Amino acid sequence: MEKLDRQPSRIVCNENGLTITFSDPSQPNAFLAWDKVDAVIAYKQDIYTMDQIRLGFVTTGGTIVVTEDMQGWDELVQQLPIRLPNALSFSEWWERVAQPPFALSLTTLYKRV
Repeated sequence: MEKLDRQPSRIVCNENGLTITFSDPSQPNAFLAWDKVDAVIAYKQDIYTMDQIRLGFVTTGGTIVVTEDMQGWDELVQQLPIRLPNALSFSEWWERVAQPPFALSLTTLYKRV
């Protein structure tokens, strides 16, 4: 799978999907339609002195990764169970992923059936 490895700065959600904008204005925005999402995986990345929670949106074309420190993260995690039927809610998955510290804690939040 291909990972989007540009440095994103903001996530914007609406009824059609999510748009990721980048700090570098020369890089085009990335749009992902909700109906193109095959799975959403939550995990924790050890970034030396702390952990960072990440979501991987899996599609047939690859995986787009967003992080908890991006603007729009709170709205995104609230929209997931609304936009992706049967996706786990934030309260159902956060503790599973956040604990224990520095462990990967890979958790599937959504899988298209």
